[in-house]
Amino acid sequence: MKIFLDSNIIIADYNLSSSYFQVLESFSRRTNSSLFVPLIVLEEVKSKYREDLLQASRKFWDALKRLHYLEWSLQSERSKRPSKFEIPSPADNPLLDIERKVKGYFNYLESRLKLLNVQRLDYPTVPHARVAERAITRRKPF
Repeated sequence: MKIFLDSNIIIADYNLSSSYFQVLESFSRRTNSSLFVPLIVLEEVKSKYREDLLQASRKFWDALKRLHYLEWSLQSERSKRPSKFEIPSPADNPLLDIERKVKGYFNYLESRLKLLNVQRLDYPTVPHARVAERAITRRKPF
């Protein structure tokens, strides 16, 4: 049996360690099935991971700003509140170097897929004219 992984299943469990992946790994070994992941799926996962990191980073810094504001407003010994809160920029924090984190995750993902014996599929070499014809005649996959 051939099983193709889609980006949704990987995005739902970026670490590929949930019980679903354990069952999939066990099933594929027991049934001698082959697991595949198209390159486009890996690109989608990488993009979504970056997006999720950026969103989490923004939420973190917004919460930090709010916490800093509350800390100042709750301290009675302060004579006056500062006009500007001095919080370091997310770009200055090496823990939140998004591109480094994405690269690290992608390396992890590829090694994890290798452990699961997932074969990577490159983009198809279908001639452009054939793809255009399918689109124009509205034949699947269009």
